[in-house]
Amino acid sequence: MYAMTADLIRPPVTALRFVVFGRFLHPELFTVVAARHLVGPGYTVHMRLIPSGHVFSWLQGEVCLEEVVAEDEMELPTGGRLVEHTIEEGERTTSVFVAPRHRYHCCLQRERLPPEQFRHMQDELKWEGERSKPLFYYQPQHRLRLAPLSLIRVQPVRNGLTLTAFHTFPDDWTVVKTQSLLE
Repeated sequence: MYAMTADLIRPPVTALRFVVFGRFLHPELFTVVAARHLVGPGYTVHMRLIPSGHVFSWLQGEVCLEEVVAEDEMELPTGGRLVEHTIEEGERTTSVFVAPRHRYHCCLQRERLPPEQFRHMQDELKWEGERSKPLFYYQPQHRLRLAPLSLIRVQPVRNGLTLTAFHTFPDDWTVVKTQSLLE
């Protein structure tokens, strides 16, 4: 799904947080701007782009997990939280056992790039997103500026999927990338 809307403006990168739940959240909590669903051997994944980031819902055997990148101000339940981080400059990795035989891994990265390198990365993400989906463009703060975008990349691995999300913030020349695996 590809879209751009005048009503949706991406919040600033400093207003985001990363939360992982050991349960599913009610879908009505989120305004979905683009989505993709995958079913594979032993797993189901729902990938949703929301105005502030993304929501990944994994079901693998008996394990359910929900990863959210959302605004700090978004009300999210407190019960069932496994991980919660602000999205700060640099890289952070997290691993959590969610069941005796299942482990969740995530790498969260926020990087400010030089303008020319940012533009190049934005062009590569646009090109890839046009082919692979889901991709979403946000309304830029000014009509002559680059439009922020979000893209989800899916890669099969031996026992599931790796999900990589990119969220760009052109006003800050910043990219937020998450790479997640449930094994």
